[in-house]
Amino acid sequence: MIRNTYPEAFESLWKIFIIAAKKGLIGAGGKSKGYDAFKAKQCTSEDAEYLVKCLINQIGAKVRLKQAGEFVPPFQSPERWIRNERFEDVIEQPELGEVVRPRSDQRKIEAAKRYRDKHMGGSVVEAGMGESSLGGIGQHDIRILENWT
Repeated sequence: MIRNTYPEAFESLWKIFIIAAKKGLIGAGGKSKGYDAFKAKQCTSEDAEYLVKCLINQIGAKVRLKQAGEFVPPFQSPERWIRNERFEDVIEQPELGEVVRPRSDQRKIEAAKRYRDKHMGGSVVEAGMGESSLGGIGQHDIRILENWT
């Protein structure tokens, strides 16, 4: 069997997709198809950095919605997320605790606020940037994503 090798820029993005998949936030998709879409867009390492930041922010937004008891549809497969430029999507969400729907559980909202304040201390991208080849997306950021519930 011949193993494909991928550039470091794509591998960094793929690590974030794997984390999203483990959290149940992304549909199935093959690495080779994802890379084909990445290559078709002629992504540079700067583009990959941008994609990583977008994906991290979108994961954070979806996790916060999920913690607040909202329905969260999964991401498209990595291939479609890149090909359809879903990295440009803005995920709208209410401020935690400000919008309470009739069936909302206030305890869940308060718990989500406490979790946000204790563990996130701001947006994911702002929280503890480590050094890496992707201009500040470091191992600390990946650990934050892996530990989100």
